Parts: sequence; C-alpha cells; structure tokens
Amino acid sequence: MRESQLWKLNLATSKWESATITTGIRRAWGGAVASVPSSKRGYFLGGIVENRTDIAFTNAPGYEYLGDSFLTFDSGSATFSNKTYSTAGASTLGSIGLGNLVHIPGIGQEGILVFIGGAQGPSQQWVPTGTILGVELRDMTKVWVHDIASNRWYEQDTALASGLTQGPAGRISACAVVVPAPDKSSWNIFVYGGGDLDPNSSEVYGDTWVLSLPSFTWIQADTKGEERFEHTCHLVKGSQMLVVGGRDKQQDSAGDPAKNYTTSQADWTCLKQGILSSLDLNTLAWTNSLPATDVDYQVSSVISKVIGGKYASLLRIVVNWEWELTSFYLVQMVAPRNASLTTVGVMLPSLGFWAARVHLHPHPDLTLRMVLILILILVLVYLLAPSSVGLLGV
Repeated sequence: MRESQLWKLNLATSKWESATITTGIRRAWGGAVASVPSSKRGYFLGGIVENRTDIAFTNAPGYEYLGDSFLTFDSGSATFSNKTYSTAGASTLGSIGLGNLVHIPGIGQEGILVFIGGAQGPSQQWVPTGTILGVELRDMTKVWVHDIASNRWYEQDTALASGLTQGPAGRISACAVVVPAPDKSSWNIFVYGGGDLDPNSSEVYGDTWVLSLPSFTWIQADTKGEERFEHTCHLVKGSQMLVVGGRDKQQDSAGDPAKNYTTSQADWTCLKQGILSSLDLNTLAWTNSLPATDVDYQVSSVISKVIGGKYASLLRIVVNWEWELTSFYLVQMVAPRNASLTTVGVMLPSLGFWAARVHLHPHPDLTLRMVLILILILVLVYLLAPSSVGLLGV
C-alpha cells in the first residue's frame, strides 16, 4: 500500500502532476461527498478506515466509522482541512459513513450542505471484520443541514407527502442529485437506490425518493429502478439523472466493508439496465439514452401536487439577505387563517413560502431594508389574498 498521495490533472498539458498532501490526513472510503465549484472547494463527511485505506491502519482489527471528521479540500491551494463538527452544532451526529451530501447554493452567504442517510458506527471503536456490531442505519426522518459560511450544523426533521404512511427506508451507499425549480422556489433532492446493513439479508433498493426543500418533505417519485448500491448519480443535460456503475444484490454484502467487493471476474454479475442508465427527472421515466441537447428541468406533477410553490419566487428575497442563521428552518406550507409562526416569513394560501429563523447582523441599513421589505410583503399579501392570508399568526 502506498503512502497518501495527491494528484492533479493539468488541463493545459493533459498530464497528471503530483501535489504535496496536507499532513495528518488519513485515507478513508465511504464518506459523503459534495463539491462547490464556485468556491473551488470539496467536502468529505465521515467515512470508514480499515487496513485497505491507509498504511496507518495496516494492522487494524476491523473497520471504524470516522467521527468528527469533516474534510474540506481547497482545490486552489490543494490543501485539506478538518472542520470538526462536534463543536459546531452537531455533537450528536456521531461516527458516520456511507451517506449522501448535496450542496444547495443561494441560501445564506455561501449556500448549505444537506446530509442524508448512511450509517452510524460506535464511537472510536473498531468493528470486527465480518460483523456489523454496533453499526446502525441512520434514520431518514431526520437530515442534517450545514451552513457553510458560519460552519454551523442543524438537525432538521422531515415530513411525508400526504397519503404516505412511511418514508424511505434507512440505507447506505445510495446516490443523490439536487435540482432547483425554474423559479428557485424549491430545491428537489433525488435519492436513488442503496442497500441495507445486514449482511445476511443484503436488501438492495431500486426506488427513488425526493426530499423537497424548503418543506423538507419526502415524496416517492419512482419504484421501478433497478436495485443497486455503491453507484454514483450525476445531473446532466439539465434534467437527467445519469447513474453510473454500482452493484446488484447478487454481488455479496452491502453491509460489511470486508465483503463488499469481488476479486474474481467470474463472480461479477451484470446490471440489467447496464453500467449506465438515466432517470428523466421531468417525466420520472428510466431510459438508456440521453437527449441530444439540454432540456430544462420542470417540476414533475408528482412533486408539484405535494409542494405547490406557485408565486413563491416573489418572496424568495426573504432568505437572500445577508443573515446569519442561528437555527435553520426552511418551511413551505398552506396557511390557515389562524396559523401561528415563530419564524420570519410570509404565507400565501395554497402557494407556500420560504422562511428562516434568523439573527440579524446589527447594521442599521439592513434593519431598514427589513422594515421596507416587510411593508412590501404586507401590501402583496393584501392585494393577492386579502381574505384568507395570515401574517405572522395575525
């Protein structure tokens, strides 16, 4: 096994070049990954270490889920840093791996990261090879939200679309992409596939779920996908979720890291849909081809009938000011006359709204802007729906 190395591709010369790696960084696998091209940063949350990941663990007695590990990679300087999360609002997040992390821009100063699913292992303990002792699936009814600018974490409850009795099962090694509505009134996170922890059952999923923000509502989008795990998803052509690789339930255990690969090609099985497949996010239909040109994303009726969202973009300025989020809540709801709110926000009947509990920076110009925009909102509310709208519980 080699020492840790860092390589970069020089686009001008089309050649690979080595770079100096930050000391103290140990190689892991199974972390949740997200990239933010606008800031030239990438994120690696949690992960698993064992004797195949780094020479420091050559004699490891099993595998370990990393705790308090939130690596940030700055591609401009080619450096890593660890922004530990236990003192940043996520002391209960624990030792995690095999989940999904997505970036949503335009919220707060630098956007947010949303962490979904995965598993949690015992804190600072080796799990014996061939077992899942002390490892549990993370509950999908809760997600974690990271405000990048303030480096703060917030635990967020999720809701179920009307008519659903249960949401997505807990899972590891799924994939996720996020795509905004054309007017940015909602951001929809598509989560596809994944597997169970239990090496005896090796349940593998082929369903696709949507976690729609700002309501944080789970919506079942599709049940006809091929069962697979350890695949990746990529948003391409504007509205296509391209799925690459992965394995089906015939290819050993999804739960035990020591057994989740095959060394002999004779043991490999082929995915029925092939190594590449695509889900059209507009029609929610699976296909083995991509459109020749980009196709703009339009929120499917499966989603829009749950979240609504018409006219929500008129009020999106509410969360676009330079506010420091002290408790992260983004809500979308239908407002009855007697609705009560503890968040700064506005309601339109049957339309939904963006809202965030915030702490204003003590700047007089910003406070004046807030007063003016609230006056404008009152006028809009009165003009659009004078008979059925409540503002801040009134």
